[in-house]
Amino acid sequence: MSEKKVEEEIVKEVSASSSLSPSSAETSEQKDLGTNVFDQQQQQTEEQPTLEAKYDEKSCDERFVDRLLLHKQYQSSAQFLDFILRHYLENRTVMTWDEALYEIADLVGGNSAVANLLVRLLGHLALNPEVQQQLYEEAVSVLAGKGGLGEERGVPGTSSFSVPITLQDQSQLPLTNAAIMETLRLASSPIVPHLARYDTSIAGYLVPKGTMVLFNVYHLNLSPDLWPGADGPLSFRPSRFVTPEGNVLKPDYFFPFSHGRRSCLGYKMVNTVLFSTVANLLLGYRIEAGSEANRARMAEMLAPRGSIALPCDGSCYDLTLVPRS
Repeated sequence: MSEKKVEEEIVKEVSASSSLSPSSAETSEQKDLGTNVFDQQQQQTEEQPTLEAKYDEKSCDERFVDRLLLHKQYQSSAQFLDFILRHYLENRTVMTWDEALYEIADLVGGNSAVANLLVRLLGHLALNPEVQQQLYEEAVSVLAGKGGLGEERGVPGTSSFSVPITLQDQSQLPLTNAAIMETLRLASSPIVPHLARYDTSIAGYLVPKGTMVLFNVYHLNLSPDLWPGADGPLSFRPSRFVTPEGNVLKPDYFFPFSHGRRSCLGYKMVNTVLFSTVANLLLGYRIEAGSEANRARMAEMLAPRGSIALPCDGSCYDLTLVPRS
């Protein structure tokens, strides 16, 4: 299917979707792409026409563009994907179809990254059963504190869980949060680059306007000077992120999702999905590495390589889930 045909199909699908309209009672004019595919909110603010009138692609400031996009997004009930399509359809002179697809691909890629990080975290726990046990005991302790722990079918000495671990419990599971951070550290995946918006300097070196600025994440995440310890920076030790008082501490030099307004928009999804999945999975199962050959393959694939991607051709390691008795 040609690019033009794909675009037309998406426009047709979007214009027919009632979820993108502020009300279910649509008129024929509202459904007409020529008037407005997504239909603006009935009560428009007076600021928006002024802002849009100032939008000039040849002389626009990046901060102004950010302000315009945020203004439009906050006044809309559409989700992020809907908003990107809406913005493209209403601003074809300043946003190309390729740029719209690039933004959409960011969301798709983010889902893949979360899945890879989850499998990496489970792999690290399989290779480090003592850490896995600590996370399990932490989760059990939290459930016991809120009355969610009981006996399995009335058998003394066994446990059952009547309520799950939720995001509201996240502050009480510092080691689980630290395990996510440790997985990100060892993955050492490249992060979103920045662009110098004006001439500046770093440590005496000139950085001209327009220069792309990349972070040496591999050094920041794996330097023995920054991550001291007898076991070295290559070991999986989540406790390095936990203070003696039991609080999670993220060093200033650890920023796996970059910094500033151009930081990765998927950081919340990573934290919420990995936290809730791992905490509840460990309550019901032990995660094991299996055979020595699989363990060796797991250790090799989890070694820092500057990427979070794992092979999807069947050559990835296996994980064994053993029900807790």
